[in-house]
Amino acid sequence: MGGRRIGATRIGERPTVETVAQEAEVGVGTIYLYFSSRDSLYLSLIVRRSCT
Repeated sequence: MGGRRIGATRIGERPTVETVAQEAEVGVGTIYLYFSSRDSLYLSLIVRRSCT
């Protein structure tokens, strides 16, 4: 899934919502249906990666 590739950005650099949507092959609006903000999206990527 795109989240693993997105997590491989430079240290301290957060992916944009547009980048996440593009990697997931969905629209930006779809991302915001599941995440209320860019920060909540980024946090979920971190949590998901730490659990795997």
